[in-house]
Amino acid sequence: MIGNSKGFTLVELLVVITIMGIIGAFVVANYRSFGENQSLKSDVLNIQNIFRQAQTDASTNAQCDNTGSTGYSATWQLDFYPGFVYLKCKRPASQPTLKKTLTLADGIEIQSSSGGLCPISSDSFAGLTIKFAPLTGKIDFFNFNGDEFPECKELTIGLVNHKTENTQYLIIEKGGRVYGE
Repeated sequence: MIGNSKGFTLVELLVVITIMGIIGAFVVANYRSFGENQSLKSDVLNIQNIFRQAQTDASTNAQCDNTGSTGYSATWQLDFYPGFVYLKCKRPASQPTLKKTLTLADGIEIQSSSGGLCPISSDSFAGLTIKFAPLTGKIDFFNFNGDEFPECKELTIGLVNHKTENTQYLIIEKGGRVYGE
């Protein structure tokens, strides 16, 4: 009689190694997807931050430059394009001055915008401007042609990650609230 052997057979070891390999491949694939989704969420937060900066600069009547000139009220604005968001400042009777550029992560772009009463809707995003009035911070929405939409109370901007095909939405209310969804 052969004694009780304590150990695993080669077949048992191969089954365990195969299962571990499958689980490892699944974890690695999901980790990449997780990282890509974090980039998308990060871009939404970055847009919220630059929005708040424009809102604050307009409400506090921040000047466009450090020349020390006084007596004017600057209009702050955000220009949205598929892969970029630009923060600009405009003094009366002058062209807007670029203050900051937010470049979205690789593979992420602004793809659409829509709103309940906003005739801005488009499947291929062409551009959008949000202007903040001096001192009051009042928000106005404009399309890429410069047409204003005063009846627009809320705007939803869609950011898509082309690597994972996930979409995050940024909602901007005319009252000044901005949040991701």
